[in-house]
Formats: sequence, structure tokens, C-alpha cells
Amino acid sequence: ELFLAAVYHDAVYNPKSKTNEIDSANLFEQDAIKANYKADKIQLIKQIILDTITHKASCAESENLIKADLNIFNQPLTKLIEFEHQIFKEFQFVDYLTYKKERITILKKFTTSDTINALIQYIEVRKPLIGVFCGSFNPFHKGHYNVLQKAERICDKVIIAFGKNPDKTERDWPIPQT
Repeated sequence: ELFLAAVYHDAVYNPKSKTNEIDSANLFEQDAIKANYKADKIQLIKQIILDTITHKASCAESENLIKADLNIFNQPLTKLIEFEHQIFKEFQFVDYLTYKKERITILKKFTTSDTINALIQYIEVRKPLIGVFCGSFNPFHKGHYNVLQKAERICDKVIIAFGKNPDKTERDWPIPQT
């Protein structure tokens, strides 16, 4: 049960969604029904997955999965900072000041260890390197993509600024607004 719950608990993940655990539990349930699992086992595994929403265990298996899920908080500060940078990249769609405030709130909820406090201090003073890549991008081609990939390795965030070149025809694809 614990293995299946661990495999499925993040099977559905979208940083913009607030229902990832529920969606993951439902995916497990659908797959388990197709595989003819017993109803009581399905409900137990589904509950273990759902317990990761609140990180409050309803059984021993949940307690073990929650400990594993929160194990990142037991890592050294260098690992936590590396992880923080990955999370920051995942949430590029969020305004930085909002991200910073919410991230600190979340970290304070989980633990108050010296390492987490140091991570919070790091986040409070961090000034991410933000690059702007300007162009008409009409069309956006492999060369543009190559420059973007290199910029993403250097910068914490890259903003693509679309300009209008009067010498080029109107773009026939939409510009996403995020």
C-alpha cells in the first residue's frame, strides 16, 4: 500500500493547481479499479495519498509517506537552496513578491529548525537574476530557442518581451499572456 501511495501521490502535478493530491488519488483509484484491486485496499491507498494534503496521518502508512514527503526539510542548507531554486523556476508564473511571501509562509508552517530558518533568511534577502529576451520572434525559431535555453541557465527567470517589427507581417500565432 505504501509503495503504491508513494508512486501515485504526485502522479498528477501542476504548480497552478490546488487539487494535485486529489487528482492523483483519483487517478490511482481509476487504475486500481481497472486492475481489480479490492475496494478496501483502494480506499486505504487513496486515503494515504489524500493525507499528504494536510500532512496529518490517518494511519501508520500515511505517517511513513508524510515523513518521506517532508524529508527534504532534513537536508543540509546547500541542498535546500538548490531545491528552492528549482521550486522558484516551477512557479515562474507567480509575481516574485507574492512567491516570496507565500514561500516563507509555507516554510514557517512546516518546521522551525535552524536550517529552515536559514533558508527563510536566504529567501528574504535573495535577489533573483532576471533576464529580458526581446524580439519580434516572427517566427520564433531554433536560434531563438537556443538563446532562451542559454539565458535560462544563467538567469533565475527569463521574460520574453515580444515587440512588433513593422517590416514583418503580422504573426499568425497567439502570444501567451501570463
